Amino acid sequence: FCVHGGIPRELCQAGSSLDIIRRIECPLRSVQSDEIVYDMLWSDPSSPEQEHGGDLDAAGFGLSARGCTCFGERAIELFLDIHKYKHVFRGHEAQQSGVGVSKGARLTTIFSTSKDHFAQE
Repeated sequence: FCVHGGIPRELCQAGSSLDIIRRIECPLRSVQSDEIVYDMLWSDPSSPEQEHGGDLDAAGFGLSARGCTCFGERAIELFLDIHKYKHVFRGHEAQQSGVGVSKGARLTTIFSTSKDHFAQE
């Protein structure tokens, strides 16, 4: 599964279908924070502290430091099991080497840009 930001809660529920995505009216005119598209565009993986500190709900979702939805290992597990995928690929987050792997090696963040986000490091 490939997405800009992350997986939406609606697709981590038993019986959910990717038809939810197919029914999104395109082109997008605007996106509100309570829409499935918002999470697909802007959500973040949870931090290790959130993952192990009880900050995520039973489905593996919480609130990121940026104020968007974040998703943890449980959310990835539910999504992949329900939709019969093996991996989630995403962008939207600078990575030190351009690529980051997390969530039990089931989530890969690929980030390429002409701007060097780590120039001072």
